[in-house]
Amino acid sequence: MKNHLIAVTALVATIGAYAANLSYTPQGSAPYYWSNAAAWGGALPGSGDEAIANNLALLANPLIVASGTSPSVGTNRLGNCILQIEEGASLSMSSGYMLLAGVANQTSIVTNYGTVSVNDLQFGVYGGSGGTGKGKLAQFDNFGTLNIGTYFRIGIRGTRSIFYNHEGATFNKTGGGAWSFYMATDSGGDSTIINEGTMVCGSGTETWTGNSDSKNEIIMRKSGTFNPGPLLKIGHVGTSTTTINLYDNSKLLGSTLYRVGGTSGSKGYITLSNESSIVTSDSMYLGYEASTIGSLALADNATANLGYTIVGRGGSSKGILTLADNSCLVIGSGSEVVHFGYSDNSSGSLSLSGSAMADIRRPVYLGSGNTASGAISLAGNSQLFVTNYSMVVGYNNGSTGVLHIADNAVLHVPSLKIGQTSVAGTTGFATLSGNATLFSTNIVIPAWGDSGRGTLEVADNAVITNLQYLKVGLNGNANSQAVKMRGGSIYFDIDPTNPIYMERGYYDPLMLNENRTVVRGFIRGWGKIAFSDPRTYVTEAFNTNGVASPSGIVHYGQVIADGEGVMRDLDFSRFGALHYATTDANPSGTNGWFAVNKGRLKLPRSLPNRNGYKCVGDCFDANVDLGGTSRRLANTFNYAFAGAELNDFVFSELYATDRDDIPAGLNNLGADKVIAVWRIGYFSDGPEIDEPTHPSSFTSANLKFKYSPKGLDGLDGVYVYRHDGTANGTWVRTGKKAEPSTTMPIVATGNFAPSSETWNMGWFAIVGRTRPFGTAFSIR
Repeated sequence: MKNHLIAVTALVATIGAYAANLSYTPQGSAPYYWSNAAAWGGALPGSGDEAIANNLALLANPLIVASGTSPSVGTNRLGNCILQIEEGASLSMSSGYMLLAGVANQTSIVTNYGTVSVNDLQFGVYGGSGGTGKGKLAQFDNFGTLNIGTYFRIGIRGTRSIFYNHEGATFNKTGGGAWSFYMATDSGGDSTIINEGTMVCGSGTETWTGNSDSKNEIIMRKSGTFNPGPLLKIGHVGTSTTTINLYDNSKLLGSTLYRVGGTSGSKGYITLSNESSIVTSDSMYLGYEASTIGSLALADNATANLGYTIVGRGGSSKGILTLADNSCLVIGSGSEVVHFGYSDNSSGSLSLSGSAMADIRRPVYLGSGNTASGAISLAGNSQLFVTNYSMVVGYNNGSTGVLHIADNAVLHVPSLKIGQTSVAGTTGFATLSGNATLFSTNIVIPAWGDSGRGTLEVADNAVITNLQYLKVGLNGNANSQAVKMRGGSIYFDIDPTNPIYMERGYYDPLMLNENRTVVRGFIRGWGKIAFSDPRTYVTEAFNTNGVASPSGIVHYGQVIADGEGVMRDLDFSRFGALHYATTDANPSGTNGWFAVNKGRLKLPRSLPNRNGYKCVGDCFDANVDLGGTSRRLANTFNYAFAGAELNDFVFSELYATDRDDIPAGLNNLGADKVIAVWRIGYFSDGPEIDEPTHPSSFTSANLKFKYSPKGLDGLDGVYVYRHDGTANGTWVRTGKKAEPSTTMPIVATGNFAPSSETWNMGWFAIVGRTRPFGTAFSIR
């Protein structure tokens, strides 16, 4: 074998940090050319020979393969030199390798304007190729065509390496398998790939990046495309970090399996912007193995079309998926679950902002593994579609799921389950704020299990709509199965004339503690819970023909209007009256309707022409022992009319006793305890009216109130007072004294005529007085 060594003495000039900025100052004589007649001033090597170039002078006097020549050698070892292949030239090492900076402190730069074909291209020495140590710099600038048969290894043994595939250039890698495309194989070895052209790896290639403390970067720009083969492992070993940045309509393509944060504590980051895109029909794992970090971020109209996806797959791993600035994500169809926080102690998150859009065509679980956490956050004008499947917020034992929708963001999901587990400990939180909107057919809190805990918070003009049903406290025994209303609205959209509902004889879209003897669920705060169009539900037509439930509510828990110190309303007035006796106890304490902290509760309205159900909040029989301190619903009432048409609605409001808009004078009644304050009216306004203004006439009426059996200790009697309705009026006692009772907490009014106020049944206060103490004298 002939060895051709060119030795010229020169000094090394300045070298920049990246391929795009590299510069050097030639020194000495003109460059050496490889022509059809001579090789860099020497004899022509043969196809089985090894061409060696290793001298500092060759950094100043480049070695050039002249245009029109097509040399072929066995191997090419480039030490301290610059090699340039001119346009129209080709250099072939089809059976061997090209080695750049294969010895300690060497600098090798290759600039290709023609065609280079090589089986194995190495930046720094790999294995037993004859070199040792850490090269100083290995760089390949490709302006033409680079064909690689099996191996492309960059950043070997800590060698700083750059591969720059320029605009219009082509990189073809036809063969190989595991380890055949590798960025960094030792500590350090920071490597950079800049691609503005076309890079294609064959179907057998596995592209691995990152090893042992190395930092690796792939930069895609100027409409460049890269197909990395069937597996792209981003962050391979140790504490390596790999970043892939896509700009300028560049594309990652192919049916690639992505492992971002691939192995053993590595970190992987993919960022897309400026209309760049990523496509895979296989899978995307962000945080693949234990203690890894994997991130995919899209911005500036970038798009991603992914297959099966897990965000936070490995134990204690962290997966991050971020969309901003009109970016778009599609996760393809299939039955596999998209997991956020898949393994023990892992975490996974999805964040959308700035009009970003995501369409996930698979089920979504937040917090799948034991003690895992999963989170989805929507902000700005972003939208998330979960097409045809459910989202579970908090799925497995001890896991936590968090869903937050803010600003003008929108979530479309057919089914939302908040807190789901077969063993104790799972927690799910879902919050809406700003002007956020949630479109969902059904919501269940929690989904099932012994101790799943779930909370839904609707705040700041946020809206939930399109609901067929909302179940709060389906199962479990934890004390945090709740809907917290903080200024938002929940709307049900159902058609009671649907044959399935008429066949069943009922349809209750709002169920509070459906499994009545175990769970602890409540609705608390201020806002609105209503039918979008109650004319299709709370009407005479629906309350006849044997339909069992005119209300739309199953209520075995607590509904609490809590103004939190500000006069605010919790509005249920678009529902109808509950007609059935609620008989089962509930562990949370007294069931019923309540108003506290300046809150006002607008109860479901009642349609008195439904025979036997002239009641509000619940129907009870005053002649039957109610049994127990936690039975039936507190703060409800029955009513009877004389001289009324019975075709209109009874509206009612329950007031916190500290509100400022209650008529003055309650403190002058001599009462020791104000138990409840009501405003009630009979109106001809239709079911779609929220604030009635048209009183309906009646001759007289009377009421039987069921008050809360809590806090009755020391009371001697319970009384009802009614305000006389005048501007500076007084409260007047009506009806008889009732004995304080935990088993029969009922007090009745006497018959009364209409009030002069718009709310013509009037204001009512239920008060208690303590037993008198001291000495009684009888004088005859």
